[in-house]
Amino acid sequence: MTTLEQDPPATAPGALPPAPRHRAAPKPTTLVVTFLSSQKLTVVLLLLLGVLTFFGTLAQEQYGIYYVQKEYFESWVVFLPIGLFSMPLPGAVPVLGLLFVNLLVGGCLRMRWQLRNCGVLITHLGVALLLLAGYVKMEMSYAGHLSLYEGGTANAIRSSQEWELALMQKDGDAVSERTLPATAFEHASGTRRFRVTGVGLPFDLELH
Repeated sequence: MTTLEQDPPATAPGALPPAPRHRAAPKPTTLVVTFLSSQKLTVVLLLLLGVLTFFGTLAQEQYGIYYVQKEYFESWVVFLPIGLFSMPLPGAVPVLGLLFVNLLVGGCLRMRWQLRNCGVLITHLGVALLLLAGYVKMEMSYAGHLSLYEGGTANAIRSSQEWELALMQKDGDAVSERTLPATAFEHASGTRRFRVTGVGLPFDLELH
């Protein structure tokens, strides 16, 4: 038995054509995953990181490494001096944070886990772990040095970058000390003042 294929019926004169089929709108989660894993986002983040590195390197000559590290690479927003104006840009913290997510989502989750992609997966995971280690060091580490001489003892480290206010009182051979980190009063400038009070102090100390 032979079956003949028939052409679809032609649209009658004056009749409306069939409505086109519309694709379903993508889910919001799909859009977010697509954005976070896109290579365009990777290029933009690397360009921003290059701009921060360039201007941060130039600023080291005037302000020093410690200031540039805090203002450019350990901050959320950077104001780049351009002529008489300052252009705001995201700091290294959000840039490297998005790059970390981009590496995990685009390079590890969306990539096919096959033997031929093993090298690419290891590279993405390695860079992501380096970024994670840098964040942990920035948030949880404390740097300093301890000087020890022959026969001597010490129980405190010295930092060349972190400052503190120390109040010492000598009572015979004993010395009592009260310390206050610089982060507690660094906002005191101009007309703003910071008052230090506490139990055991025979006076109030005002900083400005």
